[in-house]
Amino acid sequence: SYTHTTLHQYTHIFIFTMKRILIHAVLANVLYSDGFMMPPCSQLIAPKPFPDVPITSKKSKHQMSSGGDNEGMILADDEPLSSKFQRAVVLQRAGDYSSALEEYETFVKAAKSCDVSPEKYAEVHVNMGAVYMRLGKRKEAKINFEVALKYRKIGNAHVNLALLTLAEGQKSVNPTDGINALKEAEDHCRIAVDLNDDIHSFQRASTLLVDIGKMLAQVNGR
Repeated sequence: SYTHTTLHQYTHIFIFTMKRILIHAVLANVLYSDGFMMPPCSQLIAPKPFPDVPITSKKSKHQMSSGGDNEGMILADDEPLSSKFQRAVVLQRAGDYSSALEEYETFVKAAKSCDVSPEKYAEVHVNMGAVYMRLGKRKEAKINFEVALKYRKIGNAHVNLALLTLAEGQKSVNPTDGINALKEAEDHCRIAVDLNDDIHSFQRASTLLVDIGKMLAQVNGR
């Protein structure tokens, strides 16, 4: 009886360990092959044009030079929102992530001061999420991807959330967490495919769906 119990325990541990190794291996394969998406140039322009208005449109230079809040200082340069956006994109693509993030944050504050609808710059939050991920700040990355989706459905944001979910599942020692991560990532990819709002996100989501399907089949022994 003792021998049977010990054998059962070792068998359970072996199965648990093998599932853990399998899940980590397949997740690592997806993360290596796909990485985090950087929006192509064609995607770096919002569907609706940014208002090409001076950023000082709501406050006079006298009000801004007299001190006050940080937003007043941010709006003191009379630069169009579109220019701020494009500069942030250039910095992001050049790999200067800290500077890009500063420009995106400046853009968001300026857009809010100009009463621009968040729907018009949802992509900015997707870009900020990608930048945060590059800086190793997954929590902030996830928040920005979710903020983007709050304002508009964007396939790119869903794909990035799928990859982030896989990365988080990979860290867990519990196979159940890995399987749940695969299923959640699968949901995000299906939404991205259904949206089909840009070819790159559609292709990436489609590839991930195939890979995730194979992984789940492996884990379930099919």
